[in-house]
Amino acid sequence: MRKGVFIQNKYFLIILLLIPLQLSAKSEKPQRTLVKLPFSEREHVLRGMRRYLGAMEKMLGALSRQDFLEVETQASTMLLDDRKLINLGKRENDQFIAAAMQFHSTGVTEIIKSARTKNMQKTLVSLSSFVGRCNACHESFRLIEWPDKDYPPVKPKKLSAPKDFHASEWIRKIK
Repeated sequence: MRKGVFIQNKYFLIILLLIPLQLSAKSEKPQRTLVKLPFSEREHVLRGMRRYLGAMEKMLGALSRQDFLEVETQASTMLLDDRKLINLGKRENDQFIAAAMQFHSTGVTEIIKSARTKNMQKTLVSLSSFVGRCNACHESFRLIEWPDKDYPPVKPKKLSAPKDFHASEWIRKIK
């Protein structure tokens, strides 16, 4: 009987020794890159992200009703336009800028194109891919360091959309 208790305790001790190894392996995630923004800019970006979540919510509701025109309309609110290019030009991190331009051009146009086919499966796949882009960006970057930490504005960069991308054409076609 004592031998059985010893064996059980030995396994218990081994498990106890392995727990810190598991915890340290999980905590070794790559650090997210801080995008340094003045407080007002940070709030502007976060408000925009919340608007995009609202648009995605409306797209999912529209898909439940098979209202593909509403999906296109909501997606078009996220298209890259002159205002978004100006705001992106104020960001200091080129990788963040590239991810945002990809999100606002390729990601959104995929949703619009698939919604125009009126194919539920294709539209859901493009929306899923789009949300994957959101997650990838949020896993790579962060906007908030400390609530009281503020950064000076950076000198804006002149940005332009990809050569074959014209948001105004997409918006005109939807209206």
